[in-house]
Amino acid sequence: MITETEQAYIARIREYFGNELVSVDTHPGDWNDSVLRTMLINAPAIYVAWLGAGEGRTRGRLVSHWVFYVIGDMLNGREASRPG
Repeated sequence: MITETEQAYIARIREYFGNELVSVDTHPGDWNDSVLRTMLINAPAIYVAWLGAGEGRTRGRLVSHWVFYVIGDMLNGREASRPG
């Protein structure tokens, strides 16, 4: 169920953004230098990650937690104000 939902999110993002994004993928789960470097090199991109589930308000139901990491080159579009 989680994989199916994840693939549906990715398909919908690709459908909506078309070729505007370099990468639409699943976040690998670890935050390390290699992952961060790959994410920044492939900007603009969106990565989908499932964070887990918790008990919902309704008995016998779970609430699933998802996050979308949106990576951009320069979010304000101004090269001059780029840090560094």
